[in-house]
Amino acid sequence: MNFVDTLRSARSSRVAVLHEFWTQYDPAKRRIHAFFEGHEDTVFFGFFLREIEERGWRVCSYRCDGKPKVYEAFESITRKMPNVRRTLFFVDKDLDDILGIPWPTDPRVFVTDVYSIENYLATSDVLRKFAQDCLRSNNVKFEIEVIESQFKDQLKKFHTKMLPVMAWILTAKRSGKRPNLGNVDMKAIMQVSGGCAVQGVRGRTGILERATGVSGVSAPISRIIHAARELMRMQPKRVMRGKFEIWFFLEFWKAVRSNLEALAKEVGGKIEFTVALERRSMVSTLCGYIVIPRGLDLFLQSNLPEILSQGSKEELSRPKLSIWKRALKMIMGR
Repeated sequence: MNFVDTLRSARSSRVAVLHEFWTQYDPAKRRIHAFFEGHEDTVFFGFFLREIEERGWRVCSYRCDGKPKVYEAFESITRKMPNVRRTLFFVDKDLDDILGIPWPTDPRVFVTDVYSIENYLATSDVLRKFAQDCLRSNNVKFEIEVIESQFKDQLKKFHTKMLPVMAWILTAKRSGKRPNLGNVDMKAIMQVSGGCAVQGVRGRTGILERATGVSGVSAPISRIIHAARELMRMQPKRVMRGKFEIWFFLEFWKAVRSNLEALAKEVGGKIEFTVALERRSMVSTLCGYIVIPRGLDLFLQSNLPEILSQGSKEELSRPKLSIWKRALKMIMGR
């Protein structure tokens, strides 16, 4: 079998993922097994699992290609080993809690407290830290706080303008329809102006129907309005699709970048951006700018206390200070 054949046989599938797990699972070895929905989830959660590897453990990651397959893997593994340890499962919340979808609950399954992982990244704090890192200017200075303030204001407006969209999606799902949100072109329903301000596009319902393959929500408009009021009472990041938020983050940053370049040129200055921000690599680029979410931290501490209570591999191999003190006393003849 050549290298291409090896790669072909290793393509992700539920059977392949479980086969890989059973091949690698050995409770006697220092291994943590982590199951994820897809590539970006693997990157996001993997960033916070690096601390475990720094303590001398190996993290075995399994990409399951969707939430249902993560739960299928969970049920298959726990059916054979009900008390399996150091085997964790990570999924996005989406709208499932609002829709009442009965996924299995278990201390070994982590569910985001926001819609999805992207919601953790699309924040003013991340924007500020990223801007401070990547902006390099000559003969001109910009206050990052001004950019951060504008982002906060426009993110709130984005949530307000997108609320009817999320209400439509919620109503469609409650009507038994399955809108394909991956086909939604955000630029067709929302725009970020050159002045870094968010603007809605008219006729969004029709655009959504065509893009998602839903010919029409079989519910009166009053039901959509009721859904909007329901969502309005919740924290925006709990109900706003993460991929919509991260789209806004990127479009806002593009507008900021264009403005900074133009304003710097006006006064004979120059501004450079040391890090390129692109959609396909946004998760890996921005992960380093967030503090571990509290829920995720508690989840890891609860499931891996014997590992996270230890020092890092380097700390564990470092002699204690008391040893050095005793050695010094011997040298000094005391």
